[in-house]
Amino acid sequence: MLVLVVVVALLAGMLGAGLDALLRSNSSSPPNTGVASGTGLTGGKGAVAAVAAAVDPAVVDIRTDVANQLAVGAERAAGTGMLVTPTGEVLTNNHVVAEATRILVTVFGHGTYPVKVVGVDATQDIALLQLVGAPRNLPYVRLGNSAAVQIGTTVVAIGNALGLGGKPAAISGTITAVGRTINAEDSLGTTLNETLHNLLRTDARIVPGDSGGPLVNLKGQVIGMDTAAQQPEASGYGEGFAIPINHARSIARLIAQGRSSSQIHLGESAFLGVLIGGVYPGLINPFDLPTSTTTPLSGVQISAVDASTPAQRAGLQAGDTITAIDGTATPNNRVLLGAIQAHKPGAPVTVTYVSTSGTTHTVRVDLAGIAR
Repeated sequence: MLVLVVVVALLAGMLGAGLDALLRSNSSSPPNTGVASGTGLTGGKGAVAAVAAAVDPAVVDIRTDVANQLAVGAERAAGTGMLVTPTGEVLTNNHVVAEATRILVTVFGHGTYPVKVVGVDATQDIALLQLVGAPRNLPYVRLGNSAAVQIGTTVVAIGNALGLGGKPAAISGTITAVGRTINAEDSLGTTLNETLHNLLRTDARIVPGDSGGPLVNLKGQVIGMDTAAQQPEASGYGEGFAIPINHARSIARLIAQGRSSSQIHLGESAFLGVLIGGVYPGLINPFDLPTSTTTPLSGVQISAVDASTPAQRAGLQAGDTITAIDGTATPNNRVLLGAIQAHKPGAPVTVTYVSTSGTTHTVRVDLAGIAR
């Protein structure tokens, strides 16, 4: 998948001292958020509900339209974010907004707003958004100190579970490990692939849609940002992983200053005009899953061809299997998507495919463009 486009410098000077002060703060000197009391909700049946009730007002739903690199149009995806200032700055994962052609954020009790992407650090999977047109007195989360988190710490994961919207879902668990490294892929089998380090691991059941949501201790302090989930076992759910909030806060400060290590830039995407298995409307969340849709022909089978597209003009049809682009084998979705994204709109490519009759063809295709 191509990365989204953003110019950080246009907003960096407008964020003011409030964001920087918040991002510098820690649990020993917390801001007055109006969200979490921080009095210590220890034990008892109502502890999880009390934490959720305290933090929920600052947890937002993020809905995106995601560019399809091979076909016209967009897919829908959903994730979570957390308000980190009363003026509408939202912290979330980069993979929640990557490839988005449109982003809408819902703040419960206040409304739904478009956003400007202040900036991202794709290598750290962190993004900072700014709500457009929102009120200036929004609730915002209280950031804790993730360096103090220990194995066995009780936590509550809060988010837009399964992209259902409405009141955030909350599930409790414990920290089962710290300092973990994972290699994560998008569950759709696309080109999104990242290695993340020094993560918190939890047995709280993080599911698609929770990405970017807060992992909270029983004092109502955010100690991590939910980011990935292990492949579920047959018996239920795998464990989840969260970026420690101290690290996320440091990266967000750099983004606010226009110093993020990898920013995203709007432009125009090339597309071929086919739909392939594994690229379908869904929820973005990176899972530790193998890349799928390798066929017996060691290629990617076309499930549909859009009308008036380069693929249709070249004679490609549903059921054909693309085996190579410019002579390079395309054994799965990720490789095929990468081969398309490596070109600009209008660029010529050669597509090798096997038709449903078993005949191999090689055709020239001039990729089209879709405005981002």
